[in-house]
Amino acid sequence: MNQKLYKFLNIENNKYKKIYLFQISLIFFVGILSIFFRHPMSWYDEQVHYARVITYSNDLGSTSEGSIEKGEQELINQSMRTISKSLGEPTSEVISFHWSNGFKDISDTRIVKTKDGSPAAVYSPLVYSPYIVAAWISKMIGLHTISTFLFLRLIGFLTVFILFLFSIRKIPFAKAALIVIALIPTVTISFTAISADTLTYGLLFLVISQFMSIYQKVSLSSNIKSKEIISLIICSLFLTLAKMPAFAVLALYIPLIYIGVKNAKLSRKQNIILGMTFILCIISALAWYMSIKNINGNVSYYGAEYIDQSKQFAVLLAHPLRTIRVFFENITNFPFFDFQLGYSDNTKWTHVPVLISLFSVIGFISSFRIRDENQSIINREERIIYNLSSKIIFLGIMLLIFLIFLLQSTEVGSEAIVGIQGRYFFAFLPLLIPFSNGKNMLDETQSVKVLFLSTIPLVYYLMLLLVQLKN
Repeated sequence: MNQKLYKFLNIENNKYKKIYLFQISLIFFVGILSIFFRHPMSWYDEQVHYARVITYSNDLGSTSEGSIEKGEQELINQSMRTISKSLGEPTSEVISFHWSNGFKDISDTRIVKTKDGSPAAVYSPLVYSPYIVAAWISKMIGLHTISTFLFLRLIGFLTVFILFLFSIRKIPFAKAALIVIALIPTVTISFTAISADTLTYGLLFLVISQFMSIYQKVSLSSNIKSKEIISLIICSLFLTLAKMPAFAVLALYIPLIYIGVKNAKLSRKQNIILGMTFILCIISALAWYMSIKNINGNVSYYGAEYIDQSKQFAVLLAHPLRTIRVFFENITNFPFFDFQLGYSDNTKWTHVPVLISLFSVIGFISSFRIRDENQSIINREERIIYNLSSKIIFLGIMLLIFLIFLLQSTEVGSEAIVGIQGRYFFAFLPLLIPFSNGKNMLDETQSVKVLFLSTIPLVYYLMLLLVQLKN
């Protein structure tokens, strides 16, 4: 069985394959525990995304207000009361073997209207497609409201986990770096929650891995199979409809097409196909944005009352120096190393201590120097082109995230951008994985230490889970 997994992940000749398999198994195990023993809505905005999934499952054309069963609405209301209570005093209900006992009577199937899906930005049904299909199946077989909720979580997790495995298989090197990202507790929990982040994580990991694989083959003048190009095109189009600004990753087409044209390493037909795909993706992303940018109107966002995207944008343009200062101050003061753990039985357990978080940071950076078996080295110029391009794209995405929250959730004229969480940046970390020059690589002993140290934050979260379950 293990040999089949090694072969599927393309690590059968990798000296660290047993460690990789252990880490992947740990991610899966912790994910399953989180699905079944975390209280509903115990991840940030899970109630919003759950409401959207249910309303979409009833009507794919629903907007900010949709139809939901009264029992499903009660699940949201009762869960949020429990979560609110946990913020004021320690409890034993958020992480528990028996949390479902409080929901045995929520089986009212009368249809009501809900607005719980409206506080955050609107995403396409595609983002929620695994959950929507799961909701349809659960209704066909008559699952209870709680069983349906757990089924949605499970299907979402399995979907992103499978995409994660395909990403490891596809990325030509730095498999350790990809695994280290998934070992960040915040990322693992994001895999398990009902969220727009879940499928977006999987698509981003896979698309970036595909770009790196094709870019390396183009640089080395290796043969590129038609199915690789087709797969990239399909995943790219899906990504344009994922959670914004995921589509910005498709700017990786630019360095790929550039080296293909400049060094004549791609055929004319391949260059045209890639170029047309890039243009089509831009059109798709813009069309989707224009169709949903005002779908909720200028609504209240968790207590904020004066939210108006057009007026906020006018303020930004009218005061450019102030705008630059606002962005600079908010970015430099943002706690990027704050690893969230969702709601817990005790508020002191809702974040990973910074010192423990640093194991992930150091592990991720160090993992770039872990040598993969038969790792190919591309020439210096093309290495620089990709590494520089991917970092510029990452920086641009970071600015886009701050801009989106400034427009969508911050009151007009406010200098404090609200609503941003560190987890929004983690899905884009694969962009920081560089093509290596093959020098100053870690030896086997050092590599093993890095891999095990990178596991510490997730083990910390697992221990917190077990402690809370024991209580």
